[in-house]
Amino acid sequence: MRKNPAQDRPESDMAHLEALLADTQERLRECEERYRHTVELSRQMVWTADADRRIISASSAFSHLTGLAHVDPHHGFLQAVHPDDLRVLMERWARPGTSEPREAEFRMKDAAGTYRLFRARAAARRNEAGEIVGWYGYTEDISEQRAAEQARRQAEERYRLAAMATDDAVWDHEFAKGEVHWIDSASAFLGLPGGQGRTPASYWPENIHPQDRERVVSNAYGAIEAGLNRWSSEYRFRSRSGNYVLVLDRGFAIRDGDGKCIRAVGTMADVTERRRAEAELKRMQAELIQVSRLSAMGAMASTIAHELNQPL
Repeated sequence: MRKNPAQDRPESDMAHLEALLADTQERLRECEERYRHTVELSRQMVWTADADRRIISASSAFSHLTGLAHVDPHHGFLQAVHPDDLRVLMERWARPGTSEPREAEFRMKDAAGTYRLFRARAAARRNEAGEIVGWYGYTEDISEQRAAEQARRQAEERYRLAAMATDDAVWDHEFAKGEVHWIDSASAFLGLPGGQGRTPASYWPENIHPQDRERVVSNAYGAIEAGLNRWSSEYRFRSRSGNYVLVLDRGFAIRDGDGKCIRAVGTMADVTERRRAEAELKRMQAELIQVSRLSAMGAMASTIAHELNQPL
């Protein structure tokens, strides 16, 4: 009979192998324990399913969220999903194909009985023959994310409509990208190249009147570097006609947590006619004052002459 090779090894070698095996098993146990704790601490619902797409296990986040603590994961999931979303979800889940991972959004009832929006993502595990033997996935609550996105879109729409309601050129300077975004109404006012809504950051100083450029640029960037959040300047700027118009430019700095300016937004208003009207009004007021003075002097002269013509 052939001897077992292990019987020929010294006892020290066997002890070493046993110690190595024990250490490997301990490392595996610790790894599994860390994974389990990570899953349990996550707000995402981590789950597994068999090859037939039947959910066989789910993290405790599922029962905490849905309140279904004593129901098997598969039936609990079917009970929690909104009836209007369940059919479409199951059809997409059972759809054949190899595109992975799969993703779906649906409504699911929480422990308070309120339907919230969730997103599920899953990937298949295959054997050496390429056959699906199981599924791994997670489900996360995206209700607040969607609400925030909706609020952001509504705010942007209000901002856009408000900007379109004015003749001012509304601008948004993104320092990281080195470009300025102009609201649509600015195209008619400034005559942006090709009617585009974005220009390089250099477009702004290049179109300031040469006699105003240094003063205006220094005022804007000096205010930002000094930590100021607001600044304004009045200067001449090249319009769509190629002529210079007088503009009143107001800016506001947006800073990150470290106080670094990352964006600046503002408005540029054409005040050429306003300033011309103000100058004309001042001129007319000056003329009126002069006429009033002359009239008063004439009346005074007439009175004096009348007095002199009277006999003593």
